[in-house]
Amino acid sequence: MELCRAFLILGWVSLFAGVLSASGCRASDDLETPSRRSAPEGPLPGSAGASHSPGVAQPGARRWEPAQEGTSWASRLGKKREALALEGGGDERSEAAVLAGLRWLARHQGADGGWHAKAFPGRCNGAKCGNWGDPDLDVGVTGLVMLAFLGAGFTHASSVEFPDPEIPGRVFRFGEVLKKGQQWLLSQQDREGGFGARSEKYMYNHALATQALAEAFGMSRAEVLKTPAERAVIFLVTAQNPGKGWRYAARSGDNDSSVTGWCVLALRSAGLAGLSVPQSTFDGANAWFDSVTTDDHDVGYTSKEATGHVIIPWNSERWADHDTLCALAFVTKFFTGQALPDARRKGFIERLVHDLPAGKDKTDYVYWNLGSLALFANQGSKSSEWQKWNEAMKMVILPLQASSRDGCKAGSWDGSERWGSGGGARIYATAINVLTLETYYR
Repeated sequence: MELCRAFLILGWVSLFAGVLSASGCRASDDLETPSRRSAPEGPLPGSAGASHSPGVAQPGARRWEPAQEGTSWASRLGKKREALALEGGGDERSEAAVLAGLRWLARHQGADGGWHAKAFPGRCNGAKCGNWGDPDLDVGVTGLVMLAFLGAGFTHASSVEFPDPEIPGRVFRFGEVLKKGQQWLLSQQDREGGFGARSEKYMYNHALATQALAEAFGMSRAEVLKTPAERAVIFLVTAQNPGKGWRYAARSGDNDSSVTGWCVLALRSAGLAGLSVPQSTFDGANAWFDSVTTDDHDVGYTSKEATGHVIIPWNSERWADHDTLCALAFVTKFFTGQALPDARRKGFIERLVHDLPAGKDKTDYVYWNLGSLALFANQGSKSSEWQKWNEAMKMVILPLQASSRDGCKAGSWDGSERWGSGGGARIYATAINVLTLETYYR
């Protein structure tokens, strides 16, 4: 039975990772920026020497660009990915869901290369998918989508093709999808290194864009991405409140655990990519989480007293509360290398395991994502805590994905949950759930 299961998973992963041909990029494929914002120009790696068009991926066939090997993200590639998917508790269903989600995201990429929370139904085939969100979040949503493709091991130099199940004869080249996404994201970077407009909560946008650009550079080693990534990191580091965390705007004097956690995730990716991140930046984030963590291992939002249900009017009050900030604190401590006292570590684990992923009014995609990241990183794939969480996560997340019976929606997740309604909606929901299902090798 286990051998049969292994072959099924390897078949899906091989289909996912397989490439039959050379890069498939043309010599004229430069990283051009289509807007007024300043961003460097230059050719993308793998753009020269392609003499034939890429083939369609087949099970067992794979070819990865040499620049990806030996990076901090080698776990996402080829046989390493296959082994980690098996070891971590992935199966043919979870890998099929990742591929279906990426196909849906590729189909709904904007003509300009970005992903747009409100305008994406204009890319639908036939009936509109619906469930759109706030256009102010387009920069962050685009970063989140790029992370989903990068999490599956793709870069802009990847040449693999996947057929579009909705439009006969159409194929997706995920490398081209990422290249256009990077071009759009770079066009949104301003002279200070920040991404997007300085809207009410722009630090979320900037953190996600920075993480995506850092991972794109780290995986591809494309020199054209290095300077923009460095500038984004400097902006993020400078935006931190000295010795503490982050809030919605740069050095606002206020801190919150949610923004702080997402900023740490971005800077952790930057560090893995070889970009400079001062240790004092991580020390400040850890100090912030220490200051808002209670004796019973709860984590406050803006202070130690601000624990409990975080409410977004007209949306999150109807959804159950979860220990999302506990997961963020746990992840921050692990990724920054700060050891936790045994009692605190056990307390975090108990909080998460006692609140396993569940549906209906308990649906919370961010909690599922960060809880998965926290338990897998801290406990490992063989732990009973992870195995219990993973089975609950798969049991609830997979049935929520739209199927082939749902037309153009197939592969996506509805954004009607605690954070998606009125926010990034369907684009956000699909990207973050794909990322959750990639936990085994991300």
